[in-house]
Amino acid sequence: MGGYGCRTTSFASGRPLLLLTAKQSEKDKIAGYESGADGYLIKPFGLSLPHARIKSLLKNRERIARDFHPRHGTIIPVTAAEAGRLERYWGNARRRTIYQGTDPEAGNPVICDFHADPAILFARQTGKFYLYPTTDGYEGWGGNSFKAFSSPDLVHWQDEGIILDLPSQVKWADRNAWAPCITEEKIGGKYKYFYYYTAAQKVGVAVADHPAGPFKDSGKPLIDRLPQGVSGGQNIDPDVFTDPVSGKSYLYWGNGFMAVAELSGDRLNIVPGSQRVITPSDGTFREGTCVIFRKGKYYFLWSEDDTRSENYRVRYGIADSPVGPFVYQGSFRPNNAMSRDQTVFVDDDGRAYQFYSSENNETMYISLLTDDYLKPSGRFTRNFVKESREAPAVFKYNGKYYMLSSGCTGWDPNVAEIAVADSIMGTWKTIGNPCTGPDADKTFYAQSTYVQPVIGKKDAYIAMFDRWKKKDLEDSRYVWLPVLVKDGKITIPWHEKWTLSIFDK
Repeated sequence: MGGYGCRTTSFASGRPLLLLTAKQSEKDKIAGYESGADGYLIKPFGLSLPHARIKSLLKNRERIARDFHPRHGTIIPVTAAEAGRLERYWGNARRRTIYQGTDPEAGNPVICDFHADPAILFARQTGKFYLYPTTDGYEGWGGNSFKAFSSPDLVHWQDEGIILDLPSQVKWADRNAWAPCITEEKIGGKYKYFYYYTAAQKVGVAVADHPAGPFKDSGKPLIDRLPQGVSGGQNIDPDVFTDPVSGKSYLYWGNGFMAVAELSGDRLNIVPGSQRVITPSDGTFREGTCVIFRKGKYYFLWSEDDTRSENYRVRYGIADSPVGPFVYQGSFRPNNAMSRDQTVFVDDDGRAYQFYSSENNETMYISLLTDDYLKPSGRFTRNFVKESREAPAVFKYNGKYYMLSSGCTGWDPNVAEIAVADSIMGTWKTIGNPCTGPDADKTFYAQSTYVQPVIGKKDAYIAMFDRWKKKDLEDSRYVWLPVLVKDGKITIPWHEKWTLSIFDK
């Protein structure tokens, strides 16, 4: 092939490519491999050599296909040529695939390189958002420093640099800088920032006067040994929760176990005798505790299974106290009916409603939930009977209720519809497709998921869609678009790029 014109063919077909050429300089070979070749044979040669090389390439592909069980964080076998191409292509962290037409990358990722375990803070002192991740990509997850990123709008991010370096700033640990969390406190009229982090499987805390640091370590670990009665696991993944009822702050941590301890008033120490193990009894806890308080109940979220497993997922439990124990809530069929593609909408009066497709997706149910939002109240309506609507996304505007939904066409895109009602339980009236622009009749090759009101802006909403890319699931993406309201008409126009200023026009 003149000019090594094989890049597209290689990646598109997935078949191995063997380059047969008279070009033999090192520069030519590099160009060949960068073009997508799996092998490189220099002319002249007998038939036995390419035959043997082709057999080898096919055998390797067969072995890889047979052994390929993709999981998050796993290792997959590749040929040396494939490894070289991947390294050359992705080695530059700023390089990103460019998508055309209705499949834009929409500026993602907002932060390049390898970052995991993000914690986020809105700092009252600066009026900005701050992101605190694990800097990943090291062998054995062996990063030794923490960075921070700031943003005024959650879209445009600035690298604030290293805020805590273990080798130079922490005397008790110099490796495995993982999974931080942060709190903002106002003490004596001044803002203080308490940064809890994992280092060498211990939990430490550092303090700063600004959300971007510099942070100063307290000088010792908060947690440096397994809790009493625990024989295995790791002291990692700290999270801090301040109980709005008692005003006390609690530190949660653990891998293989969930532990909790009350923090002292200065947030730098553990209250003696307060440490206890509260691992959920169902055996699902792995790591990553997060606590939320709502209407007198404490909601605990955590990760189940191993981070490298395809079954790695989120679990939750409910407790009457910030230190447990948890109560299993059970499972049920709402109103004794099938429930698919569901969402929950909370009205202005605090009542919550579950919207879901039922009766083999032929009918949309709207069910009033109990006051604790945990189960159906028994009051429900059947809507769009035999019309096959799914993926409801609900919002309220000017006293009326609007529902964005999708048709039922398997995994294939279809036209969206919006319906309106004076009462949330119905009757609902379909008013057409709100989407405008390229591929509006296919909902921009996406499906409705949620409509989010924009805090701080009147009559401003963001429509969220998921895009199922069945031929390349790993490249499935999300689409966020503005919902524009003008003269009582609702539209969702396509924009390759947009900002919240669109609602100011």
